[in-house]
Amino acid sequence: MKSKITDIWKEKYGLSNVNKKLSINSKDNLHSIYKKTAKYIYNNGLANGDFDDQTEYEAILNRTFQEYRKYKNFNVTPIQYNELLEEEQRLLNRSYGEISNYHFYQIKYNVIDHQRSKLILVDPNNTTTNKEGDSYTWAIPMTDAVSRSGFVKYNQNLLIGYDRLQRDLIKNIKLTPETVHLLERLNNPAYGRKRWNYVFEKNIEVERNRDNVREVTFEDVKNDSSLKIRTGFSPHDKIIDQDKKVIEEKLKNEPLLIGSKDIYGNDHIWIKKYYEMAQKENKAIDQIEKYLNETYNLSLQTDFDKTINSNRATFFTTKKQINKATEDKMKELTNKWQDNVKGVELDNEVDLDKLDKLAPEIKSTLQMLPKSENGSKPTIRFRKLKNHKALGIFTPFNNTIAVDFRPDDGGGIGLQSFIHEYGHFLDYNTESKSSKSLSKEFQPIIQKTQAEINHISKDDENGSTKKKTYLSTPTEIFARGFEMYVNHLGFDNSLIKTREEYQKSTRYTTFAPEIKKEMFTYFNKEFPDLKLNIERIHKETDKQQKIEKSVDQLPEREIRRQAFLIEKGRLHMKDDKKVLGERNKLKNHQPEKNKSFTPKSVIPIIEEINKEAHLNMTDIMPGIYDSQKIEYYTWKDSKTIKEQYTEPGKDFSFASISSKQIQSFKPKTIRKEIIDILLNQQKSISKDKYFSENMRKAAERNIDNLQNLKDDKQSEQIHKLAKRAMLAKRKGLER
Repeated sequence: MKSKITDIWKEKYGLSNVNKKLSINSKDNLHSIYKKTAKYIYNNGLANGDFDDQTEYEAILNRTFQEYRKYKNFNVTPIQYNELLEEEQRLLNRSYGEISNYHFYQIKYNVIDHQRSKLILVDPNNTTTNKEGDSYTWAIPMTDAVSRSGFVKYNQNLLIGYDRLQRDLIKNIKLTPETVHLLERLNNPAYGRKRWNYVFEKNIEVERNRDNVREVTFEDVKNDSSLKIRTGFSPHDKIIDQDKKVIEEKLKNEPLLIGSKDIYGNDHIWIKKYYEMAQKENKAIDQIEKYLNETYNLSLQTDFDKTINSNRATFFTTKKQINKATEDKMKELTNKWQDNVKGVELDNEVDLDKLDKLAPEIKSTLQMLPKSENGSKPTIRFRKLKNHKALGIFTPFNNTIAVDFRPDDGGGIGLQSFIHEYGHFLDYNTESKSSKSLSKEFQPIIQKTQAEINHISKDDENGSTKKKTYLSTPTEIFARGFEMYVNHLGFDNSLIKTREEYQKSTRYTTFAPEIKKEMFTYFNKEFPDLKLNIERIHKETDKQQKIEKSVDQLPEREIRRQAFLIEKGRLHMKDDKKVLGERNKLKNHQPEKNKSFTPKSVIPIIEEINKEAHLNMTDIMPGIYDSQKIEYYTWKDSKTIKEQYTEPGKDFSFASISSKQIQSFKPKTIRKEIIDILLNQQKSISKDKYFSENMRKAAERNIDNLQNLKDDKQSEQIHKLAKRAMLAKRKGLER
């Protein structure tokens, strides 16, 4: 960004660097702002060594060309002090003081074949004088003098400053007779006197009635005494229909316009041509005012960048002697967030446990936020910023976002500045020549907001001149506007301020309703996917909140189910450790010392039944905390088994076969007894509204399959018994 702003100054005014400050206050009018801007350009160029004798000579040519181009053989030549007559030197020294160190130029031109000569003096010391820019002639003619046709003196700073300013200005505005006339007055220091203030102010009534005026009609004249006078009648004359033709003819020759009423209840009346002339003059003032505001904003942005890059250089350097745990965490977060950030850096003082709790929230926020226009990624640094008197800082120098993450508040307060700083990041990282906040599209928002900031009371915490200047910086307006826009879309987490702060602080209330409307429209167009991303986060948050209802209120089977999913990596929750801890406390979940009985021989039978009856059972294994049990999960279908995340309730069940049941199995009937246990479990699921409708239907299907499997086995056993009885009968007959 630094190179971008430097390039803009170079392209506009030929400045290789900008270190001086441009100070403008509410007392300045258009003329004084123009003059201050010209001096600002000159002072920076002089400090850089950007200007030389050729610069001054070009400024003289541009200044004199308009006035003398109509004359033949017009030319400007630099001359030396000793080329002036002694009398000429004496009189000029008497007028301006010691002038031997001035720069001198002779203008030659012909008027009706008579050669004229005029002298231009340029004061490199910029001595203030009321005679600045005024032309004079000698009372007693000096035929051989260089200044025989007159002389004029310029201060070098205004000569060059006005020239550089005007050359760029005419590239950026539409030149009309009104703008040319206004520029002539702006370039003339004499118009800086108070009596000329009205020249640089817009006609307020014309501006206010811009959309309300209409042409005066015959009916208007009949009912308005002032209009009667304007059309040649007495105010008390009664206008009759016979007068209509006369009045309409007069209105045709000199149309009148009527507007809104003034404070006394009288209609505003204008002669149409003068109203239109005033409109054009207002437009000329608007154009130049807008241009000067943009230049001032560019200077504010330059000052802002230099302040960050010089005074805050320490926070974006990687710290030495980082302990291993912190270094490992930096690598871990950099890897996890690599799609959205270039890197992550932590202070040793950062509470890693608290950061772990906030990490999922930070990651989802990064995924939600827009990517930069030029593809750059920010470096995120969690550090203590107490020396910088800020909770968050962004440096365009290396695209670093630093937030104050202190142990005493868990990073909460500093982290609220993250969206604001990310707004700076988006502002600076563009593909255009300048930042988004300096773009033509954002300028109306900047200028309207700055006008509101100027009205902040001195008693307000943001009412000092320093604070107002800071708040008026284009990138600050952009960043505050961006975080207000994100809040407006309903985003609310640890990385953004509360809605109450946006409604109370003058940092944000200076965005008046009409400004917010225009600004939100701009951001909607600039970041079209952000609204959808925030809506997606809302849906995911609602879903997660359903999952993360109080662990204390969950039934045992839900705690065990969630614990299983957490251990399998299928569920991620803030309270995952609490869920696992509660599961460990549950009755009969503590491992027993006596592990003499192992139900491993039963598991193959259950697996066989699962396969034959298509029960969609998984994880059939000895209990994790009670190896004498057999635990397993039954799912609504095979597709659900493969999903990484399943909404609680509800699409699968957790069940077990206790050690007592296993010990009571008889070798000849073990298969039948297992089927009976599974049948009873599936019947319970089919009637329990805790489970989803699809899960209950799956249980009913499992009941049918298990019953068929049981009936088939019973039929097979009956057939075997009947066969045995028949064989026995045959053997008896044979005997």
